[in-house]
Amino acid sequence: MASTLGRIVSLKTLTATVVTALFYIAIVVVTEWQDAPRTPPSSPVFKGVDLAQGFKDLKFIAATPHPYNSFRNDVVRDYILDSVNTVSANHKHVHVIDDLTSNATYSNGATTVYHESLNVVVLIEGTSPQLEHILLSAHFDSVSTGGGATDDGMGTATLMQLVNYFAEHPPLRSVVIFINNGEEDFLNGAQVFMEHPASKKIKAFLNLEGAGSGGRPLLFRTTNTEVTRYMKAASHPHGSTIVANAFKQGLIRSGTDYSVFEKAGIPGLDLAFYRHRNQYHTKYDSVSNMDGKGPLWNMLEASLEVAKALANDPKDVKGNSDAIYFDVLGEALVVLKLQSYFIINVVILTLGPISVLILGAFATRANKLYWTWHGWLRFPLALVLSVALEMVLIIGYNKVNPFIMYSSPRMVLLSFGSLTVIATWVVMKSFARFLPIPSQRQITLIEYYIFWWILLVLETVYIRRSNLSAFYPIIFFHLGALLALLLGFLEVLLFKPITPNANLPSDPDDPNVVTALVVERAEPSEFSATDDANETTPLLVTRRKVVGLKSEIYTEKQAGGMWAWQYLVIFPFQALLIGQCAYMMLFGLNGTLADGGSTMLMFILAAIFASLMVIPLTPFIHKLHWLFISFVALIFIASTAYNLLAFPFSPSEPLKVFFKQTIDLDKGTNRVYLEAVDKYLRHPIVDEIPSADKVWCSDKGIRPALRSCRYSGLLPLVAGSDTPLSELITWSGKRLSKTDFNTTVVRFRVKGEATRACRIYFESPPSPSLDSDANTDFVQSTLSSPSSADAPVAPRPMAFHVHGASHDGANQPNYPIPPTGAASIRLWSRTWNREWVVDADFGRVLDKGEKVQGRVACGWAENLDRRIPALEEVETFLPKWAAVTKADDGLVEAWYTFEI
Repeated sequence: MASTLGRIVSLKTLTATVVTALFYIAIVVVTEWQDAPRTPPSSPVFKGVDLAQGFKDLKFIAATPHPYNSFRNDVVRDYILDSVNTVSANHKHVHVIDDLTSNATYSNGATTVYHESLNVVVLIEGTSPQLEHILLSAHFDSVSTGGGATDDGMGTATLMQLVNYFAEHPPLRSVVIFINNGEEDFLNGAQVFMEHPASKKIKAFLNLEGAGSGGRPLLFRTTNTEVTRYMKAASHPHGSTIVANAFKQGLIRSGTDYSVFEKAGIPGLDLAFYRHRNQYHTKYDSVSNMDGKGPLWNMLEASLEVAKALANDPKDVKGNSDAIYFDVLGEALVVLKLQSYFIINVVILTLGPISVLILGAFATRANKLYWTWHGWLRFPLALVLSVALEMVLIIGYNKVNPFIMYSSPRMVLLSFGSLTVIATWVVMKSFARFLPIPSQRQITLIEYYIFWWILLVLETVYIRRSNLSAFYPIIFFHLGALLALLLGFLEVLLFKPITPNANLPSDPDDPNVVTALVVERAEPSEFSATDDANETTPLLVTRRKVVGLKSEIYTEKQAGGMWAWQYLVIFPFQALLIGQCAYMMLFGLNGTLADGGSTMLMFILAAIFASLMVIPLTPFIHKLHWLFISFVALIFIASTAYNLLAFPFSPSEPLKVFFKQTIDLDKGTNRVYLEAVDKYLRHPIVDEIPSADKVWCSDKGIRPALRSCRYSGLLPLVAGSDTPLSELITWSGKRLSKTDFNTTVVRFRVKGEATRACRIYFESPPSPSLDSDANTDFVQSTLSSPSSADAPVAPRPMAFHVHGASHDGANQPNYPIPPTGAASIRLWSRTWNREWVVDADFGRVLDKGEKVQGRVACGWAENLDRRIPALEEVETFLPKWAAVTKADDGLVEAWYTFEI
């Protein structure tokens, strides 16, 4: 029995191959499982929470698009108010605030915003109301091109259920449930909420968002370690600082209300959906596409458990330390202060080499280690070859089919991973066969440890300089390498020392005698019935001839079960951790390619993640059977062929096409603007649209990496068929008397029909004609207000006063107009057909020859009764593998130019 067990656990080809195959299968299965939404329980878990009702609420909220500037938005708002008012009527400690009074003025760069609140706030009094409150936030408005089931219908439906729960179970602290309106347009709802008294006594916040479509919500961002620890209360936490750091570095271009609360100095958490970002802000963000009730249950369960932990903790959230966090299989959350992690790194970097040197010295003094020059550089050579081949593959993918990552990140990972296995095996197997050494595994482990020690040094320096923790997996690779190396030293110490001249047989032909320092040869395959090598087969000749007994010289065949412990500490956990990180990053970032994200960066990330799932096998990989490697080669060929040849888009992974229609009311002309990646925009998308008979295209649009095309489209009827285009906007503007002010002030009156969103742009007048390629520079100003405060334009205001605004219209703290003035002001009213009266203060007396130039504009964001036929036409003739999304706050913008 003992001998049989020993054969099973010894480092044999069959054992290593089977174990490796089983571990990879397990890693894939577990990674897929932990990334999928948890199934809702069959019976209620939390009294007062009704998942079925929450799902019903979600269906109503996300039935059709309902942006702030839409009549459907009012319907959804009334539905929410009816629901929370019903709860309030039965619970005296629940107070509903229908906020129709708050307003705010603030600037972001050269754009200034004035917004009037249509928020819904529910205050649930706690048993200790003197304590600071907890803020729970989500927005119920959607974009104009999608129903918003994930963004952010599930967040809203969750908050409606939390109102029910806390009404029946009053917490220690009072809870402010903020169901905001206007997030999709410049985070307006959260900005104006900061003017409400309910925002002035907040301990911490939990913001619920959707930056994708369905899947599992994850801890997207967090302000500090102290508040992050509350996320550990979730039964199934999901998140990683890798994603948070990607957002900080601008890899994910998406704003949430978290930013507003964070800037106000409130600690908190951002819990968001991130999968299927290619469906984000399109018609596919619907209830039918979110895989049942699972995603809603995951959001509801995590939100309730974290909210309970926050609301029932009498302690304040003190401290402001940066955090490092990650989940373990979606079942537990590890949270550390970044400073603590830095100290741990320093300690390990110091003690690791010391322990290696001590054990190495013992092994050397005990005559257990014999080094040869040809035993080194095997791991570096394997790594270099793998990286070189991966770079060739990256360049090939980026040249031939750059958007395959958009729809098939798994296949791309599989291709890079299989290539790494093949390249590493070829190098290590070749060395083992043609330049064998007593323990290739131990030499490789030494090089492997040095590699990760260097990377950990670099990561530690990076932490100190940047306060970012995206590379925390390095410490686990380093620890695995260190433990495996130390186990290797202990392993050789268990065997007798080599005694070259003692107890040798007198017969030089004795088969027990070996006459070389290097005695390990590549073993015959356990799968082969032939054996063409025996004990008398000559070994590699070295510079120093060593004679010894075969039984006294340590080889990998004598390793017993120690290799298994090395294998376990160096490979499975690290590969699983990287697999989880790869899914979070690649599935979170691949949708950004349609927004102009870098395809090359995505392939590089995939190659790095795939390599990290393979290189821990390097010390053992030469033991894998050639049949297994042949199978891996077939996987590589199949996956690579698919990645090179497959069409990258589909109805489930649609290419986003950004839409906006503009109307020049001075000339009575209109333009439809479509933006998408250059390769697919003109043909087949634009060329298939009947109205697009004369098209102008430019690289200058909203998103720098996207192509923009424009053509004369079907005229919209945004205010109804009875309202001619010339009456969509009425306006006037005049300079006020200089005796009343020390600066030049221009008063504008602007009114749009069937809208509550208007703008005033301050810019040089556009070119006389839009029908020539020479005027493509105007595309930027027609699609959105200029974002650069340094652009050479006409005089810009230094302050605004919107009549009816609180605080005399002064900007919120931390949101000032830049020194170069405001390029535009966006006006959002809570009422329809509002006449705006806006005083623009230029901060100085303009010279007599200086003219105030620009445009007054209004926008429409609802395709009510198919009043935007150009949008209908695009959606009708768009390929099935593409989907329309908004290019700006409104689907249609009309304007008059002015010169005052």
